[in-house]
Amino acid sequence: RQAVTQSKSFLSARLENLGFSVQPSAANFLLVRVGDATGWSDKLIRQGLAVRDCTSFGLPEYIRVGIRPLADCQRLAEVMAGLTD
Repeated sequence: RQAVTQSKSFLSARLENLGFSVQPSAANFLLVRVGDATGWSDKLIRQGLAVRDCTSFGLPEYIRVGIRPLADCQRLAEVMAGLTD
């Protein structure tokens, strides 16, 4: 649980620093407002990172990001930072 909490805190803070809105979550995933969920999902899958496009849930501006080990969360944050430039 400690590792999940650490990864989740890191990823949430990093994504917010990049300008994304991250919804509070008690679960082992984050709901992140990215604007175009389908576009972000496509960009990330091309980088080998799978996230859930929440359009089918009626949330076309959000992706769902599972909490993984810290190194995976760091990679996701780095890739997303590179894609926002």
